[in-house]
Amino acid sequence: MTTHTTENAQAWAVIMDRIRQEYAAGQTQLSIAQKMGVTKVAVSRWLSEERGGDRTTFGDMIRYAKALNIPFEKLVNLPVTQPANPLTEFDKALGRVLKECAHEAELSIQNLVDQIGISQAHIEAILAGTAPLTGELLHRFCNTVEVGATVLFKKAEKQAAQHR
Repeated sequence: MTTHTTENAQAWAVIMDRIRQEYAAGQTQLSIAQKMGVTKVAVSRWLSEERGGDRTTFGDMIRYAKALNIPFEKLVNLPVTQPANPLTEFDKALGRVLKECAHEAELSIQNLVDQIGISQAHIEAILAGTAPLTGELLHRFCNTVEVGATVLFKKAEKQAAQHR
């Protein structure tokens, strides 16, 4: 059995907070489990607070944090350094527009992973507006959802203006 130190408890609390956020945002226990590389039963147990962190190694917590896009600094309660170029409202709106287009095209996250060729976590971060798009990835998204970049940009510009 793993010794549950204060540091492990802190890391587990951060992971559970993210799991709860994703579940509250509509992710299923199965999709969260698949992202983390665990079983649906494990996620269900964690959410019902039967057990979890006291049986999880710190190495596994690091793996879970990476799958959930949690910065290491946050996991160990250090100040999180801000990226040099934080995402703009337009970047966030573009992620929302891409998510809408994927939904309209009836494409699942797994379809996007298969067709675009990047990880599920990276795609989810782009669609959530927490990761930027490169030109190459935008091109792949456009081809996958069959929508031109100009259309995406106009929709994103309109959404960004509404969120300002």
